[in-house]
Amino acid sequence: MNKTDSRSANPQVNALVQSLTQKFQVRLGAPSLEDVRDYLAGQFYGADDFAKAFYGAMERSHWQDRERRPLRDWRAMARAYASRCEMNRRQPA
Repeated sequence: MNKTDSRSANPQVNALVQSLTQKFQVRLGAPSLEDVRDYLAGQFYGADDFAKAFYGAMERSHWQDRERRPLRDWRAMARAYASRCEMNRRQPA
């Protein structure tokens, strides 16, 4: 008797399960807004001003990078985000 691998039985269901699993795995390791704010407050003066915007952007992207991979280091990403925002704020209009 030939066994059918249950993972290949329905590709649509498998894709959905994989997507949900990835989103929940990523979310479990995500910081709170307070964590982000506290971290950025220690980086440079005014960095915590950007915590809410960074947190919102990461929530919308399910804490994934541009290649849709889970973030490995949210602190580095938050620091870079706040730094870019600060540089843009300093640019003359």
